Amino acid sequence: MSTEKAILQRVLAYPLRPAKLFVGIGSDNYLHARDTVTAASLPRTVGHALLKKCRVPAPDIHDPTNMSQRSRHRDASGKNRALSYTLSKNGPRKHIQHDSWDTAPFCDVGGLWCDRLLLGEPMVRSALLLPYSLLAKESLRRVADSHPYLVTGPESTLLIASTDRLDAMKLHMEPIGGPLMETLLPSHQGVQDCVDVLDQRHQRGDEIDVLWIGTGSDTPLLAPMDAASVRKFEDDVVPVATFFAAMWASSPPQAKDMLNDGRWRQWSLEQRKRILSSMQQSMISTRDEHVLKCYSGGVAVSPRLNRNATIYEAGKVLERMETEEAEARRGRRGAATA
Repeated sequence: MSTEKAILQRVLAYPLRPAKLFVGIGSDNYLHARDTVTAASLPRTVGHALLKKCRVPAPDIHDPTNMSQRSRHRDASGKNRALSYTLSKNGPRKHIQHDSWDTAPFCDVGGLWCDRLLLGEPMVRSALLLPYSLLAKESLRRVADSHPYLVTGPESTLLIASTDRLDAMKLHMEPIGGPLMETLLPSHQGVQDCVDVLDQRHQRGDEIDVLWIGTGSDTPLLAPMDAASVRKFEDDVVPVATFFAAMWASSPPQAKDMLNDGRWRQWSLEQRKRILSSMQQSMISTRDEHVLKCYSGGVAVSPRLNRNATIYEAGKVLERMETEEAEARRGRRGAATA
């Protein structure tokens, strides 16, 4: 089978909707400078690391704090805006028409939202929610209302939170009804609020998992962390957290067992580099997916573009994807021989 046909088959086989939901419940540092890291913001750091490792196309990350994304051309209900505006040098505002297929529709969930992550082995389409710290309960309720299938199935939701009741640098994953929850749950109001929302959607406590990031009792949750501590968490904790989050997407019991018994600590540095970068990738952008589906179906990508323009656009997408896959294969071979 040619590479082009393989790419087209994979794109056409993408799941229509995500099956797993990750919720990073952490401070968005509204009390400090934008680039400040606190212990309470570590779950958001894990979420952003997932996006970075998966290499999600920027237009498909719906972040209300980033006004430069094309998703800003959609209104609060998620519908495409008919017109947007720009200032003209020599006169009144000009009206610019935008294509409705540039980004997938989305609702305002009160935080960062992306539903095009592919995690685990085999790959499972997953969604990530990073709510504003003061709106965690309302944000998850909006997601539950707009994506009810995401919050009703068993082990379909993973909450990520930091706690000062675990030793620094320690990771622990267990369901809400687990043995340590009696100690950990009261330490985090945001997790309790999210559990209340999920409970209203008839999701039992033993079906909701939490990935806890230990910060130690000596580290105030809302105080800025020093540069050395930030580097240590980003180098040693965040990669492991993203790896086991990805493993959880396809096999929650295996992820919990392997993380909690500490087997991963026995991996060598080379094994960590190879293993921790696996099981995480992204669907192609909404725009590229639309182009390839139109190309495969023999229709024009837009009323403004004819069939030849669609073939040309699809050719560029396929050429880029073939190059990226060839580079990825070379990288995997290099890692295997390291």
